[in-house]
Amino acid sequence: MSSDESFKTHRVVPGPRKDVSPGTVLQQRYRLQRLLDSGGMGQAWLATDATRIVGGSAAQVVIKLLPFALRWNESAAQDFAREYGRVWLLSHPHICKLFDMGQDPQVGSFQVMQFLSGVTIRQLQQHPDGIEQRVVLRILSACADGLDYAHQQQQVIHRAVKPENVMYDQATGTVHLMDFGLAAEIRESLSRYSQGFVAQAGTERYMSPEQWQGQLQNAGCDQWSLGVMAWELLTGAAPYHGSGMTLGFAVCQAPVPKLPSHLSVLQPVIERVLQKQACDRFGTCREFVEELTGLLQPRAVPVSQPVPPRVPPVTRPELLFAPFSGSAAASAQAEWGNLLGCSVQWQDEFGHDLRLIPAGEFTMGCSESPATLQQAGFDVPLQGNWESQLNQEGPPHRVQLTRPFYLGAGPVTRGQFAEFVRASGYRAEAETDGKGSWGYNFATTSFELRPDFTWRKTGFYQTDAHPVVNVSWNDAQAYIQWLNQRCQLSSWVRRYRLPSEAEWEYSCGAGTPTRFHTGDHLASVEGFANVLDVSVAKAFPKRDYQKWQKFDFDDRHAFTSVPGAFSCNGFGLYDMHGNVWDWCSDWYDGNYYGKSPVADPPGPSSGSSRVLRGGGWNSGPLELRTCYRYGSTPGSRLCSGGFRVLCELE
Repeated sequence: MSSDESFKTHRVVPGPRKDVSPGTVLQQRYRLQRLLDSGGMGQAWLATDATRIVGGSAAQVVIKLLPFALRWNESAAQDFAREYGRVWLLSHPHICKLFDMGQDPQVGSFQVMQFLSGVTIRQLQQHPDGIEQRVVLRILSACADGLDYAHQQQQVIHRAVKPENVMYDQATGTVHLMDFGLAAEIRESLSRYSQGFVAQAGTERYMSPEQWQGQLQNAGCDQWSLGVMAWELLTGAAPYHGSGMTLGFAVCQAPVPKLPSHLSVLQPVIERVLQKQACDRFGTCREFVEELTGLLQPRAVPVSQPVPPRVPPVTRPELLFAPFSGSAAASAQAEWGNLLGCSVQWQDEFGHDLRLIPAGEFTMGCSESPATLQQAGFDVPLQGNWESQLNQEGPPHRVQLTRPFYLGAGPVTRGQFAEFVRASGYRAEAETDGKGSWGYNFATTSFELRPDFTWRKTGFYQTDAHPVVNVSWNDAQAYIQWLNQRCQLSSWVRRYRLPSEAEWEYSCGAGTPTRFHTGDHLASVEGFANVLDVSVAKAFPKRDYQKWQKFDFDDRHAFTSVPGAFSCNGFGLYDMHGNVWDWCSDWYDGNYYGKSPVADPPGPSSGSSRVLRGGGWNSGPLELRTCYRYGSTPGSRLCSGGFRVLCELE
């Protein structure tokens, strides 16, 4: 998707301009609740999004109103549209997600961002006991991961890394970078359109020499700012002092100051990260933080990638009993994480972004009929014996998952699968049997089964950050076997596998009793899933959409999307509905629910098909439901089919 395609809105003619207040509704969708922050860079409001339902209530978001001087400035709006088109693609566990950018006749341009619990690092610094060194390293490590991802994968620069733009959740230990690129764009736009230099209060001290001198800015700018923030978090003061040109001269000309004596061992690292020329700094932000961590904690495991430990023989938290709220899910994750000494969010050595799923009990399956679905707005095709298919989703039965586990926050990516292929020499089944797989032909705007269509080539645009598709269940098992072999060679106490069907449905629902983890209605899915919608219909104009129901909205993705491009569920998992189907470990048996054990059901002992769950980018409403079941032979592959990994906690 081009940056132009990612921001499309009609021009809004300003109406009567008014001061907003709690209860103000923007675009008949976003209701402002309370003011979070206000300053020269605009206002930030906590708001609800009426089109997104989470746990039975409207989802919370943050609305950022631009400074008054820029809200109706057409040139500034175009600048922000371009920047939004770049930042909107960022999807990383340590980057605050930008959902939307719009205009309203009464308040002008505004941004819609992910709501994050916790406090800014600036607020955390005000604690009388300061910040523990281990927490400082956790914060720096998470920021480095997010910045390197943006620099390397999306070629986006933050340009305003500082404590005010980093959120820390003390309950879960999670860290998020905020205002990626947009805060700097506000500052520069104010400078351009007010005919003078405007520096955001508190930003000057983190600006690199090249920013002060108006030179070309690259990833080195963010690394400099991270270095200044590291100095401040470790010492309680900034390396350079003053304001305006006095500060700018010191940053550009003065040598790096000396650290306090108890931190003198870090001086070479700090001097390198604060080099005047960007090319003389570290290759990546991660290299800088690893050097810093190695000197402070020589034997420490990098704090952003804790190794999941063995479960200690202590009192276990109580099972989560569904239905439960998103806050209850987060609390249970934090409780298990504290007990086990591991993070709720964990990125392993293979690059998998995983979430800790607490043990729990829920009702698996459902008892839908064509009549109830049609009444709720679903089109149930007459062909295909859908009534029989729906019967295989029941009977509803209670299931206990007695052990916590880590589950991939998103599907395995093409880059991760490619690394496995390079390291092992493995060839996927679509490559070895000569049949290939399904892909898209732009000339005919249709699917085709061709020998040259494999996981490497799908006919549509994919990068290494997109989910791998056209992989069979057998291919997924080969990937997992390779992971486990690597763990054995490294003496890591862990085991990877595919989730069971019960583990998948529990994780998808995240405590919700509804058809989707977003609610019962089709409209609730918007913003949470990449599905069969307006964008897919444009790519496949010949398809009969009277026969195959699509969603009425446009999710802006005709094919696969990068994991995290849409909002997560209550457990922090992405793409549980849509994007790509997930292979599960179970054999498929339409009658299994009637004989399934209550505790940790393993699935049938044999069969001819394996379970796929969740639907894909070309799936309609019926297939997207949490309880929908589908089976296919272990050797089959789909251009909308992938998998995510589960890591057991021993």
